[in-house]
Amino acid sequence: MAEESVSVWLIIYTVILAPITEELCFRGLTYAYLRRGVSMWSAVVIQALLFAGFHGNFYQASYTLVFGLFMGYVYAKSENIYLTIGMHMLYNLVAMFGYNFIYLGDGPISFYCILLTTMMACYVSVLLITRSLPALVEKRKDDK
Repeated sequence: MAEESVSVWLIIYTVILAPITEELCFRGLTYAYLRRGVSMWSAVVIQALLFAGFHGNFYQASYTLVFGLFMGYVYAKSENIYLTIGMHMLYNLVAMFGYNFIYLGDGPISFYCILLTTMMACYVSVLLITRSLPALVEKRKDDK
């Protein structure tokens, strides 16, 4: 996406509103409902397929399926919706503004390398942040 065409409203929607609503809908509600009757892996795959279909076109569905599988797995293992919301926000932020910095060409291999690298970077970043928060809270209590 060209940076000059990005409005404040598009940023708010893409980086804040869409990740919150999509995570609550697909990982929070859909996964939890499916998990009542099917295995973890079945729930992860079904919610990812629904997430991909929700995006409405083949191009987006191709990478949102991979992203949905990844996020579904993270949610299944962590049971932390805040973690997946944070990762989704970070992923969308990188997708909006990082494309020009990590452009490797137009081929599908380059695209999926970028996609997977971004997902892993999001996961590691948010995991490090969430694991360090309790220590920061304790330190702040000690400082008072």
